[in-house]
Amino acid sequence: MFSFHPKQHQQNFMHEWQKVFPPERLFFLGVTSAKQAQTICHGYWQLFNHYHASKHLGIIDQHHNSVLPYLTVKENILMSQENTMTWRNEQPQWGQHAIERDFLEKSGKDLAPLDHFYIQFYRQIVGRKSVILVNMILDHLQPEVVREIITRLTATLRDTKATIIVLTANQDLLSANPQDRLDEIPSFKIKTKK
Repeated sequence: MFSFHPKQHQQNFMHEWQKVFPPERLFFLGVTSAKQAQTICHGYWQLFNHYHASKHLGIIDQHHNSVLPYLTVKENILMSQENTMTWRNEQPQWGQHAIERDFLEKSGKDLAPLDHFYIQFYRQIVGRKSVILVNMILDHLQPEVVREIITRLTATLRDTKATIIVLTANQDLLSANPQDRLDEIPSFKIKTKK
């Protein structure tokens, strides 16, 4: 869609965003409730929208999980035309992201809850989202599953240059990652040129 707003406005915002949340990093933002996490996701969505940068933001949320049971995992990942074109143009590189062929060919009706998470995650990666919010999905999983997910997220960061922000009320997860932990929601003051 054509934007009448200057590209500089968007670039200034993304520059300020990356000062707070640098690329290729995984952050854990402590929240107290699901309602607070939803408010933060909505606030960030509005912020990105305001600066015409919503195409850079992806949100993974267990309540907005659109997996069609009659499609394969690959087809579910490629639901949008933009994702399909990205996949076709860059398919050889996606082997580096540890997407197993068996997983891609699974039927949508045969998926475990964790598979739904990975479909949402790979949609964001294939869609080239530079900022991915993970909304409290890790809070109800077993510690060994969370470790596996964190390992995969971290490995993907190096290849994609994305920033991943995990919203969580899980104190064990926050305590285990003190160097990447945020207890306050960062505020943004964007400089605009007149």
